[in-house]
Amino acid sequence: MQNGIGPTPSRSVADAYGKILTRLRVRLPHAAEEIGLQKNLSVQMEDMPDWWHAGNNILVAPAGVRIPSPAFVGPNPPRDAIVIVSSNCTLPNQILIGGVGSAIYLGAQSSLPNGTIICTNDSMIVLAGNIFAIHAANLDARNGGLIYVGDDNLWSSNVKINTDDMHAIFDHVSLKRLNRFGSVVTIGTHVWLGSDVLINPGARIADNAVVGSRAVVTKTIPTGCVAVGAPARVVRRLTTWTREDIPPDVRASDRGLTPYDCGSGGLTHRLQRFFANGRRRR
Repeated sequence: MQNGIGPTPSRSVADAYGKILTRLRVRLPHAAEEIGLQKNLSVQMEDMPDWWHAGNNILVAPAGVRIPSPAFVGPNPPRDAIVIVSSNCTLPNQILIGGVGSAIYLGAQSSLPNGTIICTNDSMIVLAGNIFAIHAANLDARNGGLIYVGDDNLWSSNVKINTDDMHAIFDHVSLKRLNRFGSVVTIGTHVWLGSDVLINPGARIADNAVVGSRAVVTKTIPTGCVAVGAPARVVRRLTTWTREDIPPDVRASDRGLTPYDCGSGGLTHRLQRFFANGRRRR
């Protein structure tokens, strides 16, 4: 707040988060139930460029955490943009914003080292949290598009996600646009993406999926599947994965676990409990 003018920071934080929730409920209702607002966040006013304040933009982040100043794309500075950064995040090198009404939400433990986020023209990028991208992830939402990533994701290097192709392709006869415009891209909970994976406009990756290196995802990868290739195709079903490098002589069946369970108490969570108990016994 400058010179005592304007809304209080706590009210501004709540308003900014409320606007993101409202938009998510319209386009992706389940996503609004998977994110939350931390109590230790405040509006960041210092070290922001003049155009940021003039455009009625808002940056929300943990108190005392220095956030790299956003930059803008396009001929004019953005207006009415919302950026919310939760705790324990490793921010990308660049956050580029453009147009009017762009919104970015980074949940707790969103780690995007050396990455890039581009969000323009009433688009949204929402990461539920606990995502670890090893190096140089690139997320690009434009023309009212939406990128949503659920909790507990592991990405290798150079993952790229786009809601648009940036340029139009037209049919020669009808002159209608052929490629997607402002699409929704969703990635579920507990998803592992290999290096150099490209996720194209309109793609959907469901929970517990694994996408192999250099795959090009153009459609839907179902729950509990492994997909590889360009375009990506399912090569194995009824699978899950764990962040632990388990040796091949350890089997889930040794503990009476099924290969895959869609429920909230499924194999992933039970494996975690099993290995935690094993460490305690040793």
